[in-house]
Amino acid sequence: MSNLNPKIINQLSNTFMVLGICLSGYGLYKVYTIRASLPAGVCPIDNNRPILFFAIGALLISLVLSYLADWTAKQGPHPVPNHEEGQVQNQDDEIK
Repeated sequence: MSNLNPKIINQLSNTFMVLGICLSGYGLYKVYTIRASLPAGVCPIDNNRPILFFAIGALLISLVLSYLADWTAKQGPHPVPNHEEGQVQNQDDEIK
């Protein structure tokens, strides 16, 4: 898990958020435009259910990735043992 970059995960989270918002907006637009042509008593959401489910899925993935990015940012670099001197150092430090 230490190889995950929080910046990349945040970018993926933002991408899925935008995708989810766009899909939900498109789904709601389709529901609104189809509603005018349907007879009374017919549910316009039944025909557009897959679009709305994909939108909800993209928003949930965005939420999970957001938590994962925060979690990896809090973890920080893991210590790596320095076998030459018997010391523990961070991955970002140079071995002297």
